[in-house]
Amino acid sequence: MSITPPEPDSVQPEAAPTSADEYGLSDAQIEQAHEAIQQGDITQVEEIAQSLHAADLADLIEELATDERVILLDTLGGALDPEALSYLVPAVRQDVIEHIGPKGLAGALSELESDDAVEIFEDLDDDFQQRILTQLPVGYRLVLEEGLAFPEASAGRLMQREVVVVRDSWTVGQTIDFMRSAQNLPDDFYDLFVVVPKH
Repeated sequence: MSITPPEPDSVQPEAAPTSADEYGLSDAQIEQAHEAIQQGDITQVEEIAQSLHAADLADLIEELATDERVILLDTLGGALDPEALSYLVPAVRQDVIEHIGPKGLAGALSELESDDAVEIFEDLDDDFQQRILTQLPVGYRLVLEEGLAFPEASAGRLMQREVVVVRDSWTVGQTIDFMRSAQNLPDDFYDLFVVVPKH
């Protein structure tokens, strides 16, 4: 059986390009957030914020007036997506960091991948950095200090320190099973390091 192409006049027109408004934070979402905050509808504020990607949540935080931003941050508390910090413009990020304080920032940094955490941490003044370091687990503190030991904008400063390591005795199937079940894999990685028992 042969398949013949359709006649030229029966070819369906291409779909219209998708509107840019369908991606990212919409004006409607911003307006919903404003209204929910003004009405004190905490549940609605949480639902809006938690439905957003971290980059869109950062956009929303930037769109809000200072008093509205405080309400949003207080509403989310520890549920603030730490990744949103890495998308904020520096001035707004500084305001957010001052509001959540050293303990809140330490909690957020410890949930971020090392390259994002170093990028945020390096912009803090020395005193605030020391206050953050005392709140972090020792292992994560060493990761941040190691990153800052490299010159600014160098590969050592910018690189991610989390890696995925698998045993040389594992089959491909075992490796895939491990990656499906592991809870702490980096969000983005491009290599697997295969190691012997002594690493």
